[in-house]
Amino acid sequence: MYLVNDYLYYLTVEPNSISRIDINGENEASLITREVSDFDISDETIYFTDEYGYLCKMDLNGENYSQISEEAIATKFQMYNGNIYYYKEDNGLMKLDPDDLSSELVSDKITSNLYNVTNKGIFFLDTNSMKICKISLKGKSFKELININTSNTKINVIGDELYYLDIDSNDTTKTYRIKINGKEADTVQY
Repeated sequence: MYLVNDYLYYLTVEPNSISRIDINGENEASLITREVSDFDISDETIYFTDEYGYLCKMDLNGENYSQISEEAIATKFQMYNGNIYYYKEDNGLMKLDPDDLSSELVSDKITSNLYNVTNKGIFFLDTNSMKICKISLKGKSFKELININTSNTKINVIGDELYYLDIDSNDTTKTYRIKINGKEADTVQY
């Protein structure tokens, strides 16, 4: 979900599409009827991938729709600093400039689409070692942070803390957190 110009933008279910509603809970509108896998908003533009992984864009009101990639890139992506980051199997994490569609490999150490690109680096699940790791935005200075027990995780960085999902000894999924340098943080209380 994104809050932009007093509108909340969100994905709907059946069909998976993009809608918006004003902050008063009124004026709800579906912006596109095409099946959407993921979306992000940058500079008054909604970027999204369809069910096949093609990158598209439209204005915040759903107008001026266009498909901007000629081939599928990925169904999931993340925007950071005006660039689109996506995982490409057999390559690694890629960075795409949405204006000229030039892309480059950021790191082949990233082995899944479970990552979070931040100003503090890229945090990701290494599915080979089952560790959450950190790498610089340029794909250098690799560091392992913590072992986890599940590949069904989410990774979010807020300030100097990394939040992630893992399973405990009872096979219950819980949210955990550590400092972004890998040191312990207060536990998340349930």
